[in-house]
Amino acid sequence: MKIILGRSLLNWIVICFLLLYVTQAYQVGDLVTLNMNRIWTYNNVVGPIFSFYNKLPLCSSNKDLFSLSFSQILRGDELIDIPIYFLQNQTDQTICTRYITYDDVIRLKSAISDRVIFEVIADDMAVAKPLGIQDPNNNHSILINGYDIKLGYKGNSIVSIDMSTKKIHTLDLDEILGSPNINPIPLNMYYSIQWIDVSMNSEYNSNLDHNKIQKTISVSNVRWLGIFNSMILVILILTMLILIFMQVLKSDFSRYFPIGDDDLNISLDDDPIEMKGWKLLHGDIFRPPKYRMVLSSCIGSGIQILVVILIVGITKNLSLLSYNRKYSPTFKTFVYLYSICSFISGYVSSFIYSSMEGKKWKLNMILTTLIYPIPLFTTYWIINIITLQEISFIFAILKTFIFSTVLISFPLCLVGASFGKNKAQKSFKFPCKTNRLPRQIPKQKWWNSSKFHILVSGIIPFSAIYIELHYIFTAFWHYTPFHYYNTSLLYISIFLLLAVGTISSLISLYMHLNLENYKWWWFSYFSGASPCLYFLLLCLYYYLGYANKIFGSVQFHLFILSSLMTTFTLALCTASITFISSYLFIYNIYKRIKSD
Repeated sequence: MKIILGRSLLNWIVICFLLLYVTQAYQVGDLVTLNMNRIWTYNNVVGPIFSFYNKLPLCSSNKDLFSLSFSQILRGDELIDIPIYFLQNQTDQTICTRYITYDDVIRLKSAISDRVIFEVIADDMAVAKPLGIQDPNNNHSILINGYDIKLGYKGNSIVSIDMSTKKIHTLDLDEILGSPNINPIPLNMYYSIQWIDVSMNSEYNSNLDHNKIQKTISVSNVRWLGIFNSMILVILILTMLILIFMQVLKSDFSRYFPIGDDDLNISLDDDPIEMKGWKLLHGDIFRPPKYRMVLSSCIGSGIQILVVILIVGITKNLSLLSYNRKYSPTFKTFVYLYSICSFISGYVSSFIYSSMEGKKWKLNMILTTLIYPIPLFTTYWIINIITLQEISFIFAILKTFIFSTVLISFPLCLVGASFGKNKAQKSFKFPCKTNRLPRQIPKQKWWNSSKFHILVSGIIPFSAIYIELHYIFTAFWHYTPFHYYNTSLLYISIFLLLAVGTISSLISLYMHLNLENYKWWWFSYFSGASPCLYFLLLCLYYYLGYANKIFGSVQFHLFILSSLMTTFTLALCTASITFISSYLFIYNIYKRIKSD
């Protein structure tokens, strides 16, 4: 069995690395999918998430939910596929024809006054343009119903996109409103495609907003420099803390066990000097905590999410953040990937639960399977209710959730839980026996309380990613599409958060044990989750700071629900890593002593 599992893991790693080299290259005449995307109000930065409140009489989306990638669903994209062909120009092609009434014209006029814009996407590149303009001469609202799309190519790849308008493809809405004709009139939406070889056309390159490009490059360099400085600073701090930490531990062992490093397995009852600090807790340190089923389920679910993030990171060229790549995983792929990783969550959760002398491992398995998907689905369901989505859309999500949970997650989690339970019961044992009666925990000052240590332990990890959070918020809540965000920086930030959070929580745990408090299980978990509390506070500060651009009751609920769900997800991930690190740390330091 171990050989089979090992070969399967090796094959999966090989596949992941092969996928890294998949690139998007076109031959002449190949189909290239051009997407016209959802509309939103320029003045309201949260408006792009959903266009529910501003349905306009324009072309409707021709893509269903499960053909979208995960990030497209998060952004509320409503894509219209426009088939074009590589290096083949097209002129005045019709996207769709709609018949608009008098009321429709009023709505379009209002949308232009509100500065509504829309997005065009081709091969992971996007450009945004206004739906219409205000004529400065007579203040009439002019609807733009035709666009010239210029696609720059180099070799076999698309490298740029730009868009302009023609005067013949405009419609004066005020003239329509002033006419006596009240019958519906046809509204045709046009597009033209022009391919430009950027390697041969320097004039076209200079027209692509050179200043904006230079600004983007400089900002990118500043971000890389900032993240590099953060990494160097974090590495220096971590190295210093680890060296001090190891020196203190070595001092503890040499003080209480002066016989030598080879004779550390001695009885605590025979210590030549008085014991104090963490050494006194050997009879209570492995006493099972309250709510151990909830704790182990949260840890298993957090590890499952981290594994999914790792797989997506390894295959980032096929990332869920991709828009139009030929092999881009869709939302359904993401759901199934998470479900397949239920084996890992079942194993981790059951192993920890069984090591804490838990008996109801099947109930623990069910809780592990549902503890993250139910809040996620509930949040998404509430968002769709708020945004007045069609009931069929909501039930489509529910159907996929039930199918993946019942047919994939539960069986795999059950298998993993069975392996984890057997591993814990047959080949795992804590190094110290637990006393029958719990020892009394000394009273401490407020600055030595567990709550204070938990709050303080999250400051340094949060500060390590604070600067990058600004760019993440901008990518999600501003006009820049999220697929412009450099996901490499995101993974570096996640690594910094986990690394600094682990060291910070271990130091807090050591101080916690030296205060003769053996209740470390939940303490270590909440220490890892504490940076997420500051993340949530930053979200609230961000909302208040941009209150002039994030307005409306619906936008407020969308922002808060998204922030809460993101905080919950981060808390599961960071707390799981810090708990397992604390688990191994305590196991190893008490393994060096022998208690009879």
